[in-house]
Amino acid sequence: MPYNLEELRLIGNRTSSPVTSQLCEHLLQGCHLRKLALVQADLSDQNVNKLCQVINKARFLIELDISNNRMQTVFM
Repeated sequence: MPYNLEELRLIGNRTSSPVTSQLCEHLLQGCHLRKLALVQADLSDQNVNKLCQVINKARFLIELDISNNRMQTVFM
């Protein structure tokens, strides 16, 4: 992923676990991505957990859209 890319929108694409892992790795390596949309990407709870783990460490990411995925809603 180019380091000067600031926005990435993947809408209606099935995003596998390896792709999610690669995105997380790029976010942690100082990628300047500011906005990431993974809408209708068929993300699982596990994929979203990986993304959540790096959000606090991703220095530049300010917006994440993971709407319309197959995650389960859990109320506590």
